[in-house]
Amino acid sequence: MQAPEMWMKVSREKKKGSCCVFSCTTRAPSAANEREGLIPTLVKENKMSETISEPFDLELRGLSKHFGKVVAADKVDLKVQKGEFLSILGPSGCGKTTVLRMIAGFEEPTAGEILIKQERVNDIPPFQRNVGMVFQNYALFPHLDVEENLAFGLKIRKMSKALIKEKVERSLSLVRLSGKGRRRPSQLSGGEQQRIALARALIIEPDLILLDEPLSNLDAKLRAEMRVELKKIQELVGITSVFVTHDQEEALTLSDRIVVMNQGAVEQIGIPTDIYESPETDFVARFIGEGNFFEGIVKKVGGGQAVVELDNGRLTITAACKESVQVGRRIKVFVRPEHIDILPETQMEGENVFKAIVTFMSYQGSTCRYVCSLADSEKDVIICVKNDRGVVPFSSGSPIVASCSPNSCIIYSSA
Repeated sequence: MQAPEMWMKVSREKKKGSCCVFSCTTRAPSAANEREGLIPTLVKENKMSETISEPFDLELRGLSKHFGKVVAADKVDLKVQKGEFLSILGPSGCGKTTVLRMIAGFEEPTAGEILIKQERVNDIPPFQRNVGMVFQNYALFPHLDVEENLAFGLKIRKMSKALIKEKVERSLSLVRLSGKGRRRPSQLSGGEQQRIALARALIIEPDLILLDEPLSNLDAKLRAEMRVELKKIQELVGITSVFVTHDQEEALTLSDRIVVMNQGAVEQIGIPTDIYESPETDFVARFIGEGNFFEGIVKKVGGGQAVVELDNGRLTITAACKESVQVGRRIKVFVRPEHIDILPETQMEGENVFKAIVTFMSYQGSTCRYVCSLADSEKDVIICVKNDRGVVPFSSGSPIVASCSPNSCIIYSSA
């Protein structure tokens, strides 16, 4: 039976991978929906879990860029689905902005191919690629008012005055800035300038939009608000988007998929939950969120688990593992702070149960973050637990019992 057609808006705010907040509005089809610009959709599973049958809006094949002996991008392969919001995430100098600039046409690849709508664009200049760009500093023309900034690209395309006026009014409505068209950029707040920069990129109806850390100049509160605003507009318009950021929380909040880069290479590509919960490399594990690493030697393997003796020889930790893990091998065991529980002091039975002393406590509202020193070890661990109403958090110097499930532990090879 076919699902009923309806108009649905879903916004997601994801905080450091530990929680999601959903806000949904659903309306039945009506003429009013169409006037408001809401997009009809069928109720279905997450779009990224569907079988991809349509051609990709963007494809990178072995894309590389060398600056002398420096490899800024190394054989990057990537396919971006129509309507997808994809973030390229990594530390400064990882190559993410270089990849974005090659897609835009501002940098010439050393090797590889760029395809937009199945067309090879390596030799096509930026202004002919039909790509919208939002820059970190917005790049609004200070001597032009908002309407003139929005109309600039349309005038270059020699559109009629009537069509330009219609498109400008529609764009201002889209970003909720109707009535501010005659203001100069200097008369707008940072968030308003960011929305105008986004509207200017969208007004030319590009095949895809590229965003180069457009939220980095905003204060923390406005930045969080603009994440939700940006995602709503992108979903409403349905445009394919490539977003570059070094902010992991930003990428987790906005993305359908995330590309994690390091030293010019792709470390992992996946949906936000996979990137956070199942990092494929220890770099991804360290870079995304917080984590605890334990190093040691595998002493026993069986039943899908490995027993690892930590370096001090006095503690062991059990972790889920694949059969390829061998006894005697040196490995790293990774576990997220929120996957470690604090137990009653009398409960010392079971796997991965450790005595510890709280050395630092940070109250963070809904959670408490503890730095603890493991007994019989110089190793510190970070533990994040949800605050219970009326329960006094542990203070520095408090003895605790910590525990984590073997299934929450991830094994990596040790260099």
